[in-house]
Amino acid sequence: MTIIRDGGAVEHQPVSGVTVQRGRTTIGGRILGVAALSILIASVTSLAIAFPLVRGAATAQAQEELAQRADLVADLVEREVRTGGIGFDGRELNRILERDMVVITVTDESRPAGPVTQAHIDALLEGENLSVISRMGNQSYFLEGRAIEIESEDSELEFAVIVAQPTVITIGPIQELITRMALATFAGLAVALAIGYVVAERTARPLKSAAAAARRMATGERNIDVEVKGALEVADISEALNQLSSHLAHSENRQREFFMSVSHELRTPLTAMKAYGEALQDGVIPTSDLPRVGGVLVQETDRLTRLVSDLLELGRAQAVDFPLVESTCDVAELLSLAASSWKLRCQKEAIDFDFHSESIVMQTDPVRLRQIVDNLVENALRVTPDHGRIQLSVQSDSEDVLITVDDSGPGLADEDFAVAFEPAMLFSKYQGQRPVGTGLGLALVQRLVHRMGGTIHATHSPLGGARFVVRLPASQPGD
Repeated sequence: MTIIRDGGAVEHQPVSGVTVQRGRTTIGGRILGVAALSILIASVTSLAIAFPLVRGAATAQAQEELAQRADLVADLVEREVRTGGIGFDGRELNRILERDMVVITVTDESRPAGPVTQAHIDALLEGENLSVISRMGNQSYFLEGRAIEIESEDSELEFAVIVAQPTVITIGPIQELITRMALATFAGLAVALAIGYVVAERTARPLKSAAAAARRMATGERNIDVEVKGALEVADISEALNQLSSHLAHSENRQREFFMSVSHELRTPLTAMKAYGEALQDGVIPTSDLPRVGGVLVQETDRLTRLVSDLLELGRAQAVDFPLVESTCDVAELLSLAASSWKLRCQKEAIDFDFHSESIVMQTDPVRLRQIVDNLVENALRVTPDHGRIQLSVQSDSEDVLITVDDSGPGLADEDFAVAFEPAMLFSKYQGQRPVGTGLGLALVQRLVHRMGGTIHATHSPLGGARFVVRLPASQPGD
């Protein structure tokens, strides 16, 4: 940050409060990471939800299938017993059963064995069917028991069959599901990473281009055209950089023109002073001309002093610590003194000067107010031809104070009003056509008026030239 102190000293101070942190990962890496993490979270969540559901469904299906087989075995045993084909031990049945199934015959003489408990036997012999999961050691079994009752001429035969099957048969479908889901997860992860890579590259490419353009602008390169593409937010960054480049180029061109015009204004009086100084040094100026030469040197020195003062004041007006010293001021009395001074000067230039003011008392900075009026009248005097007219008027309007300066000079074009207070703008346009200054005075006036909480604008004057209207609040900031 640049601060212009009183006296024109320029100090450069680092901008504080801004912390720049570089991320550890690129935007592409973050997009890929988010895509992969999303797939993993979705897959784990799906597995966590699907596993108990699949396990319950597989268990129910295994029990249902085992129950159907138990019914089949019971019917087969009953038919074979009725026909006398087999005994009660069920050894012949094992031939038609699957290896992972065991058929156990239960009679009133049976004892608990394996996963079959005495409670199971008692329930079957009482005529109840059995459908449970029983545990033996580290292994669980599905048990499906069917009571069988056969009446004969001699007696009534009661017994039962139990079909047992390890519960591990349900692990197969679950393992198959998990395997398929794992494969789907890896496939989805691969697709997501591929898509994420493409998206990351497409997103990061314009950002990299914008960053490169910003670095080029930082080195002083201008008129950089960044291609506007990508997502809306990324495109906004590129468009903003293009606007920044254009505005910087325009601003620097204006500054260049400004410094060129200031250099020209400084060179003119310096050239005259050097010429007269060399003439004095060489003794070619007659003694009778010394007063005239001294007057010219004083006049050129005054021009230089005024130009340097305008530069310093303009710098102060744009500085953060630009001061205002407010006091109660009688505007009519203050400006009447200024009007007296300007009237004498206008008489020397054969120009009529009129001053009109209401009695207005306000809280303001009288020095800055006088400075505003002096610069406006000076500007009007520069462009007003001989036998022309300048008018200064002050009046109150509601809660504001209006200060108006009119002249009968060549005036301004409509397009000049928007740039009249920008340094060097009017100078570059009208140089060689009419008497013009650098524009520092008008620029200084605008800064002062804004600092005092007011506004200023230019327009056409009823006198035929330009009119400048200053509007200041009767109660200034800081009351």
